[in-house]
Amino acid sequence: MQWHWADDRVSGFGFAKENVWSRAARRKRKREIGNPDLPIGEPMEEDESDHIALGIKITISKEQVDIRWLKGRDSVLFESFCGMLRRAVSQGRNG
Repeated sequence: MQWHWADDRVSGFGFAKENVWSRAARRKRKREIGNPDLPIGEPMEEDESDHIALGIKITISKEQVDIRWLKGRDSVLFESFCGMLRRAVSQGRNG
């Protein structure tokens, strides 16, 4: 996933070509490590912006984390990302 912080450092933009945060994506990445011909974790090129599966904007405040869906057509992918972020924030508060 490609991430860019805004100048204010309380918001940023993220773009992904595919799901890279789920358990299935981690298992896929682990399988690919065994195959040296497959590229892993390649940075997204500028001309690949049409192939973005998910684009989001995240704004952080003391009370909440706001997630805006900017690009992509797969609502399941967006909900998956939101769920992952929700779990990460909850663990951070409790841990």
